[in-house]
Amino acid sequence: PADGSVNWTYDAEIVESVPAVDMNGNVYVGTTNGRLLILSSAGGLEKEFELGDGVINSPTIISDGTVFVEGLDEEVIKLFKVSVEESGPADSPWPMKGQNVKNTAQAK
Repeated sequence: PADGSVNWTYDAEIVESVPAVDMNGNVYVGTTNGRLLILSSAGGLEKEFELGDGVINSPTIISDGTVFVEGLDEEVIKLFKVSVEESGPADSPWPMKGQNVKNTAQAK
């Protein structure tokens, strides 16, 4: 909110993942134990994907709603693709790490 107060929190162990936000306000974030969490704009768990056994890094959302995320599975780095219907990156100054799909830190 504009006054800087906290709307909600979610208890998860997150070290390297910068959250991404989609056009519906859902928040995508990776955990240290190999899960990709999708949290609603109200802070509730919408979905959880077990992608590996290690750190899941920052997700990227492309215009058709596809989410790409890198994770560690049995000491092998893998790229995962998750399809989300009727979605895409949020229309905001910082919808994901680096501000855009290419992570250039340039909003437009």
